[in-house]
Amino acid sequence: ASEFRYRNPVVPPKTLFVSISQSGETADTQQGGYVLSARERLDIQGWRKNLAETAAFYFTPLPDSYAARTGRPDNVGVIGVAPREAELVDSIPPSYFGGNLDNWRAGPGASVYLPVAVPGALLSVGDPHASQGDSELCGTAIECSMTGTFQVILHKKGAPTDKPIADLDYPLLETDKEWVIHGFSHANYLAELGDAAQSEIYKNASLDPAMRDAFRKMRRFLMTHKKLTEDEAISLISVAVDFGITQVVDGNLSVHAILRKELFAPEPEPPQF
Repeated sequence: ASEFRYRNPVVPPKTLFVSISQSGETADTQQGGYVLSARERLDIQGWRKNLAETAAFYFTPLPDSYAARTGRPDNVGVIGVAPREAELVDSIPPSYFGGNLDNWRAGPGASVYLPVAVPGALLSVGDPHASQGDSELCGTAIECSMTGTFQVILHKKGAPTDKPIADLDYPLLETDKEWVIHGFSHANYLAELGDAAQSEIYKNASLDPAMRDAFRKMRRFLMTHKKLTEDEAISLISVAVDFGITQVVDGNLSVHAILRKELFAPEPEPPQF
């Protein structure tokens, strides 16, 4: 079991609300949390919902944990750069600059390409998960702390590269086997929804436009970087590209399109007789 001890150091006497409830509003002794007077001490053994109920923590060895049994990799839910449209931005809705993508594929060995919109890019990484499924349906994955090593590479505009990023205006994720393109209810909600965008996005999101956005980006990807005609691109999308719901909980809903690299593997040499 785990024990947490807290002492309110605030002077002159004030109250401190230690929230372990889901309400998170004004401190009140009837809430599922604590209101401590100045210098008052409270010992918490496990997860104490209120002063009468305690649920102890028990730690499972990592190989036997639920996170390990899901088979999903450790990943970061947030990886993004700063947008050009606003200086202070709600960290929940993702957009063209990345942010709270909540794609479990952004784990060890993966690369995420993001369009730089402001000087210095101002990269942020966080929201680590021990495991997450597509959609993150209940609003959280298995949240955890994490220490990671990240390699940051700046691709200068116009510089030679073998990566398909010349016209990149959305988050592009690469694994060893796949290209993953992200579509959103609003590709750039900060520009599309006006001055009130950071509140309006929670009222104006749907999976339908996110699906269209993912399709259009994948069509452009295939036509631009794989040199397919529009008809060829749409036909390939229909028979070989997998669409999935990335997340339905971050305001700007997201659908991803997965293109397997093996579809464009070099043709094997014909046998020699």
